[in-house]
Amino acid sequence: MNAAANAPLDSPHRLPSPTRPRRWLVWALMVVVFVSGLGIGAGGALLIVRNRLLELIQNPQLAMPELAARIGYRLSLTPDQVTRVEKILLARERSIDAIRRRVQPQIVAELDKLEQEVADVLDPAQRQKWHDLCSHLRRTWLPHAVLEAATKP
Repeated sequence: MNAAANAPLDSPHRLPSPTRPRRWLVWALMVVVFVSGLGIGAGGALLIVRNRLLELIQNPQLAMPELAARIGYRLSLTPDQVTRVEKILLARERSIDAIRRRVQPQIVAELDKLEQEVADVLDPAQRQKWHDLCSHLRRTWLPHAVLEAATKP
């Protein structure tokens, strides 16, 4: 028999076979890193947009200068026109706010009725969660002026 065939693995006569590079593993890791970065970036962008949207909903007067600038850009307005448009937007926002304040008690009363009618269907544990959820939604989505008006006697 051949001496090299019977030689132990450590023998200098038998060379180990070269290992194949695991290219699929490198590609898989690259895909995982890419997808992770994509998810983190998208999540961060959504949080920023959500927070900005909530800020504008809760404080509508803050949106008017930005809206005027966007209108100015889209319509190629002069700086003077942008200033005049912004003043108009602010005046109309105040008028709309006055209307909102007049009808807001009716809306709040309807929301209170809705909250109570749903609560009447729930057991005590569910009812507490429901009231907490309603409170959170009102704080989050209603403008601050509305909340102040609703809490005043």
